[in-house]
Amino acid sequence: MNIWERILQIDRRYIFLLIGISGAIPIIMSFSLPTFVTPEVRGVYNAIDALPEGAMVLVSFDYEPSAMPEMDPMAKAILRHIFGRGLKVVGVTLIPYGTGIGEELFVAMEREFNLKQGVDYDFLGYKPGYQAVVLGLGQDLKGSFPKNFYEQDTRTVPILKDINSLRDFDYMMWLHDDAYGGYGWIIYGRQNYGIDIGSGCTAILATGMYPFLQAEQVTGIVGGLKGAAEYEKLMGYTGSARLGMVAQSSIHVMIIGLILLGNIAFILSKRKPKKEPSG
Repeated sequence: MNIWERILQIDRRYIFLLIGISGAIPIIMSFSLPTFVTPEVRGVYNAIDALPEGAMVLVSFDYEPSAMPEMDPMAKAILRHIFGRGLKVVGVTLIPYGTGIGEELFVAMEREFNLKQGVDYDFLGYKPGYQAVVLGLGQDLKGSFPKNFYEQDTRTVPILKDINSLRDFDYMMWLHDDAYGGYGWIIYGRQNYGIDIGSGCTAILATGMYPFLQAEQVTGIVGGLKGAAEYEKLMGYTGSARLGMVAQSSIHVMIIGLILLGNIAFILSKRKPKKEPSG
């Protein structure tokens, strides 16, 4: 058995080990790679950056816990941008899983920016109905959510004093990992009530958002961990998204290298050794 045949028969556990090491080393050593910002991500950033201090932003947390490794770095970067500019946020979710996710992110931002619930931000929580919820918010926010996530009367929450419908928001950030009826934010929220929307989604959904971008129904798209890394670049810091992209790139290089090695080994292992001429 020659060396090429040995390579083809290598234990797969060694391959898994190589993949693990290639992903761990960049994170441990804090390597960095150049990050190039795309127009789609800049579209969301510029829209938020153009809002005046004190403007109201609606954020919908419509992604599941399984998407948190990809979506949380994006959500944190966008919320840091919003709160860092002195904007106010009202959160909501169209899926039950979004309640825990939204609350956790607001608690983190509250500690980081010394925010006060009810004054700097509020979280309406979850209500079933998907598109019906969007329509309800477009007509009567306080009627649709008589109480917020914290069991407070929405008529008495200071931040909601002048917010009666979607028309009273200056911008909306839709963070999502699947449709979940969430296209109602665009179909009804944008078309019926004129709210400007930015999309932050998992990488697999990003391509499906481009028709909405081309139709100017969303201001931009922050797609997956790559989009989150670009947003961190615009914010001027290196967070889990940029570190994650370095690890992901390292793993991709390792996989490509192993594929090339496997193909070379396969081709060379099939070559028959030349017979020496008989004396």
